[in-house]
Amino acid sequence: MINESHNIIADSSFYLCFLDDINTPDFLYRIIDRFDFYITPLVEREIQIEKNKFLKDNKRMIRIGNYIDFGEILKPFLSKKIIDKGEHEVIGLGYHFFKIGLPFYLVIDDDEAREFVKKNLNPLFSFLHGTIGLIRLCCCHFKIFSNAETIAIFNKIENSKFRISKDILQKIKSDIERC
Repeated sequence: MINESHNIIADSSFYLCFLDDINTPDFLYRIIDRFDFYITPLVEREIQIEKNKFLKDNKRMIRIGNYIDFGEILKPFLSKKIIDKGEHEVIGLGYHFFKIGLPFYLVIDDDEAREFVKKNLNPLFSFLHGTIGLIRLCCCHFKIFSNAETIAIFNKIENSKFRISKDILQKIKSDIERC
């Protein structure tokens, strides 16, 4: 689903893709400058936001804090791996946004967490993207990146430790060439 939302709830793999896997924080900063990002406590800890001055001081980074654990209700239904990685918080916050009618993009890369959303919270599935899908939107819909920049990002991702199927990456590269 493409909406004009400026709200993004992302798991840590989205941030770490740019900060660690491909080591190009400038691309991440360009995305953050365009959207409001909601960060859950576990994701904040995983990306070590305190160590990154731009992320820490950026007004578009809205830290949820520990006031309400949006993912607590999901814990009995998820694996320990998903709970430990913080996807339950991201899914829970996405569900909250959905219920109160806030438009958003939900960025989750973990296959198990994505499958959980598809099977159990299907209304959220149309808001769900992976890191690669959001980068594609940033190029084709929001024009944050040029086609050439996006292909360069995907080439870096392909040669990094970020996990994505080469077939999926190749398909999305082809999409980029057409948008």
